[in-house]
Amino acid sequence: AAIDVYVSGSYAYVADDEAGLKVIDISDPSSPKIAGSVDTDGAANCVYVSGSYAYVGAGYAGLKIIDIRPEAHQPPERGDVNGDGTVNIVDALFVARYAVHLPVNNFDADVADVNCDGTVNIVDALFIARKVVGLPVPGWCKD
Repeated sequence: AAIDVYVSGSYAYVADDEAGLKVIDISDPSSPKIAGSVDTDGAANCVYVSGSYAYVGAGYAGLKIIDIRPEAHQPPERGDVNGDGTVNIVDALFVARYAVHLPVNNFDADVADVNCDGTVNIVDALFIARKVVGLPVPGWCKD
């Protein structure tokens, strides 16, 4: 249930209770489209937008400050396990460390399973390394 709405430019930012923050593209008022949403970890009950940030009152979770630039919410590329915006040899090394149970910081296991077999293992590290050096990777997962 929409609790509060803030309109800025072609977007309506909706504090949508337990559904969090919804961003609605209203560039065509006769056909609004959901442009995105963010879980606020609490009931979103008020919203204010200034510049590149939405300020959302989220009940017990307190104030959430959300970067609303479109590029801030792009899903990471499969294989970019450290989230630096590119798939490189560091990602392969991170996956190899993870596969042998060594500690890894800034690791996104969701994008590490590059062959979509349900596990992150040394095969994923090898696939990433092959991709980085330009070799074909026939088992790379299609998103």
